[in-house]
Amino acid sequence: MNLAWGKVARDVIIVLATVLLGSFVSKFFFQGEVLYNISIIVFFCIGFAISAYLIRCENWVHLITVAIGVWLISSTYTIYPHGSFWQWGLMLIPSFVYMVIGWSVAFTALKWRNL
Repeated sequence: MNLAWGKVARDVIIVLATVLLGSFVSKFFFQGEVLYNISIIVFFCIGFAISAYLIRCENWVHLITVAIGVWLISSTYTIYPHGSFWQWGLMLIPSFVYMVIGWSVAFTALKWRNL
């Protein structure tokens, strides 16, 4: 299966931009650290939902590649200052969880649209 790397790069940028913009907005609205972290998780899921919706929820290889790309880019801060290799590796698990949640939201939206 050939992977459209341009679309993968587009979707990685969409997910990261959603999280970046969402973090700026939620920093102003949520005072507590817990609420801020929950909002970041929500924005990750929204970014993956947009990505899955754009590919019509058909290509899991594409979404897994996007999740790995987001993991590689967003976890670089863990490697350099104080993180260990295991912390960096384990950050892939939440990336896949956000991907599945985003896919399920996009799948539901596509099914409702086709009713």
